[in-house]
Amino acid sequence: RSKIFCRGTSTSLLNNCQYGAGHTLTFSRWYNEEHRHSAIGYVTPEQRHQGEDISLLAKRKALYDTARRARPERWSGSCRQWRRVEVVMLNPDKPETGLKTVA
Repeated sequence: RSKIFCRGTSTSLLNNCQYGAGHTLTFSRWYNEEHRHSAIGYVTPEQRHQGEDISLLAKRKALYDTARRARPERWSGSCRQWRRVEVVMLNPDKPETGLKTVA
């Protein structure tokens, strides 16, 4: 189970349905409209859904390419791959390892 802990809030507030609904809405907006997700190229789900990620990723790739050409000594390896992830899955299946657990 997960436990919600917020500094400065009492447990009585956490039990309040209105507070919980407001917190859920605030978190949902942040998660979908502000937080950049590594699995989809550090864009927000909203940007991905609207198709804005295509131009954002192209701009990032151009920026990184320009920076690398300008100061190659600052780059020890390859650049981050700023490609659009074509298939996005929530909780994808993990590949089989061939190991079996004993119950």
